[in-house]
Amino acid sequence: MRTRIILLSITAVVLLSCNNATDLSEKNWKPTASDSLVKYLIQENGKGDVAGMKNVHLELKGRFEDGKIIPDSSYDILLLDQMLWQKLKNDIASEKLRVGTKGYIKMDGYDYYRKFMRSIFNIHIYYDNKHSLMQLQADSAKLGTTGVFDKIRIITEDDAIQTYNADNRDTSWKKILDANPLPASIDLEPKLGYMTLEGIDSIRSMLNTQFPGKDIQIPDINNFPGIEKKHNMVYKFVLQ
Repeated sequence: MRTRIILLSITAVVLLSCNNATDLSEKNWKPTASDSLVKYLIQENGKGDVAGMKNVHLELKGRFEDGKIIPDSSYDILLLDQMLWQKLKNDIASEKLRVGTKGYIKMDGYDYYRKFMRSIFNIHIYYDNKHSLMQLQADSAKLGTTGVFDKIRIITEDDAIQTYNADNRDTSWKKILDANPLPASIDLEPKLGYMTLEGIDSIRSMLNTQFPGKDIQIPDINNFPGIEKKHNMVYKFVLQ
């Protein structure tokens, strides 16, 4: 008799757990007001005051696939990015939820990751001192017709040395050199869709073909881990 009671109790607990399990289907996720690509799901509504950013506590749970949370701690570079951390906190705080609220927040960090990479991924075409401003302008216009770049910027020798002086607050080079030693360049920012291994390879090939003999500097994209990976991140949030 006692065994039956124990078994019935275990069955009741299992059924209760199943009934209380969080339904992670897409229909239950709501986009945040500040970013439609970031969605959240409430497990438990709080009853405290309206929460601010200081109340938001996040914990990475893994990646989100097919309606399931799969443990994955391989987003180290994104976890270290305080801008992303603050963004997610702000997105939750913008919902004006109450202290005590618990739930999940998710985002597809793929585009965010590529934008983050692009902000430190600088492509330069350097020119020797025989060039003219007209040549820089013509080459810049030619690059514009490729449809590959979001930003194309001409940096003259004067621009380069002014930036150097401003960044370093150092003009001591004038005591050693008679002329500005920095070259002119065209600086390029690829479109987001080209921030892939294949995309950067195609840019490298195109630039080498169109500008033979020029000093073209393109970072090694293999130094950016996770470039081809989908980043469907899920965090647990608690408003304390």
